[in-house]
Amino acid sequence: MAKANNTRSTKPHDPTAIGRKFKRNIKQGKPLIGAMVIEYLRPSIVKIFRNAGFDFIFIEKEHGMFDGSELPDFVLCARDNGIPVISKVGELNRPEIARLLDAGVVA
Repeated sequence: MAKANNTRSTKPHDPTAIGRKFKRNIKQGKPLIGAMVIEYLRPSIVKIFRNAGFDFIFIEKEHGMFDGSELPDFVLCARDNGIPVISKVGELNRPEIARLLDAGVVA
């Protein structure tokens, strides 16, 4: 019988590490290439962007054609794939910004 390979890390997962790395790269002046999402917030898009080599995903929430129900799954998939998500809001609205940050949007 084959022995199970137990190589899982015992360190707890840090969901803020992706955002800190993204911000550090910006401060260091590294060129980053991002993809913009306006209409289609599906987790499958995240994998396409990751495989294409994008460094981050920008959600155009001000002029976008979607409601907020798809956002948490999209951001969770992006975080699981190591891609930070940033978003633009239509107006400075505390509840709106809180929803984005709660969903895991980096900036």
